[in-house]
Amino acid sequence: AARDYWLRQFENPLPVMALTAPVSGAREQNNTAGSYSIALGKTLSGKILVFSKERKITAFPLLLSVVDMLLYRYGAGNDRVIAMPVDNRLHEAFMQQVGFFLNTLLLRNELNPKASFYELTTQWSRRLAEGLQHQQYPYELLAKELTTLHGISGDNLFHVLVNFQERQQGNIIETNDLKLEKLSYEGDTQAKVGLAFNFSQYKDELGLTVDYDRNIYTESFIRQLLKHCLFLTRQLLDQPGSAVATIPMLSPDEVAQWDNCGRGPVVPIDSTETIISRFRQVAGQYPERTAIVDEGKAVSYRTLLQRVLSMGMNEIQPGQIVPVLAARNELTVTAMLALMNRGAVYLPIDAKLPEERVLSIIRECGAEIVLNTSGQLHGLKDITIHTPVFTNQENPYADISGAAPAYTIFTSGSTGKPKGLSISHTGLLNTITAQIAGFGVTRQDHCLWFSSPGFDASLSE
Repeated sequence: AARDYWLRQFENPLPVMALTAPVSGAREQNNTAGSYSIALGKTLSGKILVFSKERKITAFPLLLSVVDMLLYRYGAGNDRVIAMPVDNRLHEAFMQQVGFFLNTLLLRNELNPKASFYELTTQWSRRLAEGLQHQQYPYELLAKELTTLHGISGDNLFHVLVNFQERQQGNIIETNDLKLEKLSYEGDTQAKVGLAFNFSQYKDELGLTVDYDRNIYTESFIRQLLKHCLFLTRQLLDQPGSAVATIPMLSPDEVAQWDNCGRGPVVPIDSTETIISRFRQVAGQYPERTAIVDEGKAVSYRTLLQRVLSMGMNEIQPGQIVPVLAARNELTVTAMLALMNRGAVYLPIDAKLPEERVLSIIRECGAEIVLNTSGQLHGLKDITIHTPVFTNQENPYADISGAAPAYTIFTSGSTGKPKGLSISHTGLLNTITAQIAGFGVTRQDHCLWFSSPGFDASLSE
């Protein structure tokens, strides 16, 4: 009966856990664990315990409901699998045995955004009671059956664990005549799961420790997650009869901050100004300052402008889209500015892309001329590729406005066929102006060209 119950719970495909979280820059070996703890405080703890008592449930299903709502708000969907550890000393033969007998229960629930918090806690209370009633079926056997049934690895059965224990918080725990002191440990421990919410209760106060996989989450994200957890809990308890989807997770300060996004000072962009006119202005103001450093060689603004004006552009017409097989180097920057000076449209293509992808982009835009600034030899079927040359003649400045297209970029094609998008000079100038102000860029700063040449962020870099 226990086996049948669990298989019914998991007869449908398992949900994919995907939180809206910044990717951790760290790549630790062996899934190194991080840990962060907070106290819920007497006031919030009291509200949780009173609510549970009035609903005639324990605090645990209420806390499961809070975690469920928190994950839902962070983009993890409605269908949820939450693991919980349980004491598995069920057989009489083990009652007097010394040891740590644990089993893992997988509780599955589908959150209804229109349900109230009253209904959500009742739902989780029922799930918890049913799971405990059928806990005699070992997790190892269930995991083996589910991996075969759904064709997934055991690591993907669950991502979140929630635990609740009545124990003392802090480094020293006293019980009867026994005193336990936590010893500091400077080594790394291994994360058993992506996120583990460990709730504890001592007398009338609750605490929460979140253990997390540092390969997936950063400590700053976990702090933010717990901040939202506390605020959301207060709001759910204050409005238990409202639909849970309407309960706010953001504090008033965060809402105000969100409302103010994009409402900073407006910097007007002259409709006649272009990227190349702005560049020529800066080159005139600071001709001897370094514009680019490429492989240890510094190029001044004066020299860069001279190269831009002398790059051969006779075969290129204003408005013409010109693909450039690009790499991160000075020649690519020069070609980009030279094309804009000609009034042409720069189309960067990462030279490392597969030939089939490169050909599809070139054919899609109908290009007649392809430049190669990558420093590598390239041969494309039925396509003539030109390496930029420099002449003694100075290219004239094209008479274009800010509405003219400055560059074209192709999407990744992850959702279908790659699509080309053109961005005007005014649009790119607006982005760059906002980034200079937002990042606080000054004349003393250096900017690293980090992005792939085929990614539009590389242009502002």
